[in-house]
Amino acid sequence: MKPLKRKKDTREAAFGAVITDLRVEKGWGYEEVAHKVGCNPSYMSDVERGHQNPSMKLIQAIADLHKIRLPKLIWMAEEKYTGPKRSAANR
Repeated sequence: MKPLKRKKDTREAAFGAVITDLRVEKGWGYEEVAHKVGCNPSYMSDVERGHQNPSMKLIQAIADLHKIRLPKLIWMAEEKYTGPKRSAANR
């Protein structure tokens, strides 16, 4: 499946881009992910596009689904937002 290009100009958009990338890597649709993590598909679509701020419960469910620790998922989003050089400087 071809990767989707998502905006990453805000932290919300960068987080959405990360979870979109993870989903696409597995060949899943956003509807499938939404059902697996217990939310409405349209809400998941909005999260992926950076239009909604998911709850910590939903973020943890997404991390668990992808077998990623929560701090790593957050770090991946921050890395996508700031870029690798700026992110490394902030550690």
